Amino acid sequence: MTLRPQLTIICLCLCANLASSKTITTAGSLGPALDPSLKNEAEAAIDRGLDFLATKQNEDGSWSNGDFPALTGLALWAFARSNHPEKAAIVAKATTFITGKIQPNGGIYADLKGTRKGGGLPNYNTAVCLIALHALNNPEHTQTLLNARKFLAASQRLGTDDIYAGGWGYDASTKRAYTDLLNTYYTLEAMALTASVEDHRPAGQVKATINKSAATKFIDSNQNTTDDAGLGEQGGFHYRPDASPSPSVTNKDGVVYFRSYGSITYAGTLALLYSDVKNDDPRVLSAFDWAAN
Repeated sequence: MTLRPQLTIICLCLCANLASSKTITTAGSLGPALDPSLKNEAEAAIDRGLDFLATKQNEDGSWSNGDFPALTGLALWAFARSNHPEKAAIVAKATTFITGKIQPNGGIYADLKGTRKGGGLPNYNTAVCLIALHALNNPEHTQTLLNARKFLAASQRLGTDDIYAGGWGYDASTKRAYTDLLNTYYTLEAMALTASVEDHRPAGQVKATINKSAATKFIDSNQNTTDDAGLGEQGGFHYRPDASPSPSVTNKDGVVYFRSYGSITYAGTLALLYSDVKNDDPRVLSAFDWAAN
């Protein structure tokens, strides 16, 4: 699949955050408001990015590979927050596509079992699509959102005492042990951003909740807390406790350390915040400092 639409979406998110918020200092506090000139440039970049995405939407309402509705959810999320002149038509087509992927278990993904490792990546796709549908603020989606939240809550790896405990992976139903920081971040974000939906859960139904303490413990296991992984690695994150696409180093005792890298450090930092870790916590500040350096 081409990455250009997805990279555009990531940049849109960054520009939107620049345009709508203040800067964060290494002390963990909000700094001065963004310079008006830079704010205007960010907003112009958003407009160009949305124009690009509008030309890449498929006829069925999807973007990129239709087997993975999260890719469409990312674009839908961007348009839901926008004032793009073609917003209504684009959002309607994308919403129809995504809701067509709702599964009986509450997840939102394509059923691709047996076709690839991890199948249709249920956790990742459900988390992103949950955020996107919630951003539409449409009461008609309330039950879908409640079901998706229940699906995600049930996917947290609990009741074990291994290195993956507390996190989320691509597909809990395959019984593959490992969880990773990317899925954990997306799930924590989805559960945080859609928490208000639980106010609409029918009386008598158990609310969908997650164990944030267990999640925080798992997140911590993916952060480099010393420079053992290499000079200047302290504070950054890697993909999962026992594997990472980043380079690794092995010390004299045979212990493997994974180097920190940017995108997963962004995910790890937000995962901590969505787990109710304060923004002046040493873990958050050290991640911010690593990224800044």
